[in-house]
Amino acid sequence: MVENNKITRLNRPSEPCYSTPGYHPVKCEWRCIAEKIIERCNCRPIYMEAIRNESICDYLEEQSCASTITDKFYQMRNDDPIYCDCPPLCTETIYTPSVTGSDLGRNFVKAMLKDFGPNQTFEEITSNQSLLTIYLSSLQCTYITTTESYGLVALMSDLGGALGLLLGATFLTVVEALELIYDFILFARVKRRMAKTS
Repeated sequence: MVENNKITRLNRPSEPCYSTPGYHPVKCEWRCIAEKIIERCNCRPIYMEAIRNESICDYLEEQSCASTITDKFYQMRNDDPIYCDCPPLCTETIYTPSVTGSDLGRNFVKAMLKDFGPNQTFEEITSNQSLLTIYLSSLQCTYITTTESYGLVALMSDLGGALGLLLGATFLTVVEALELIYDFILFARVKRRMAKTS
């Protein structure tokens, strides 16, 4: 059973991703490990791609030096992800397998006995034959996409709204203060006139 997931990452300065053809994080890690092994052991394991013109490690060098460097690399990678800079792909499809198994059914084995002839026993067929079926767990594909949670347009809109509110409130406050001063002056004049007439 295979599950299909498609991931699209946002390329950000804080967490970059690569979309360069031919790049893969696993290939990048293998190259990084090879560089560390060549740097410390002065040779490379036979299963690693040549970087320069370095020699291939013999069995003792591979067991004593290269294996130790590889183990340290994965330990350092888990502790410090910047140990080897291999960012993820911007777009990738991940197939997650799920493996199950069971014995061959008796009816299936009986049908196979007819095909293989009477010289084969039930035990020989069940121990030497297997049936492999690969299928998708569902016809659905899970899409995971990272997007900006707070983009430039939203920031400008919020700043503009806050600035408009602040300027609008300030303008209204000035108008109301002028109206209040006008009301005090008008009240004082009316009071003087009333005092003169009485």
